[in-house]
Amino acid sequence: LMQDVLSGSTAIKVNVWEDAIGGRVRALRAREASSIAHSLTLLAALEAFIFFAPGFAAFLALTADHYVSGLGDGEVKLEDAYTTLALFSILVKQLNVFPRAIKAFDESK
Repeated sequence: LMQDVLSGSTAIKVNVWEDAIGGRVRALRAREASSIAHSLTLLAALEAFIFFAPGFAAFLALTADHYVSGLGDGEVKLEDAYTTLALFSILVKQLNVFPRAIKAFDESK
């Protein structure tokens, strides 16, 4: 009889703590979900920036070259345009690694 009473009291003690531990677990899961959402938002912003930035930078470089060349003949030379676009194409390939590095750094925390 005493054995049944002791095992029953253990079951009651476990059930009493269930709500408190469940609340802690839910709070930790909410923090984890928030952290994951923040990381994914940052990664999406980096991907969008890396997709958009090289084309925009090439546009700015060629526009600046046009206006600086405007002091002379006002034309952008074909060789300069192709070289600029080739360099920005290389930049795109290099920058594609950057979000992966940021993600790996963030996940290592």
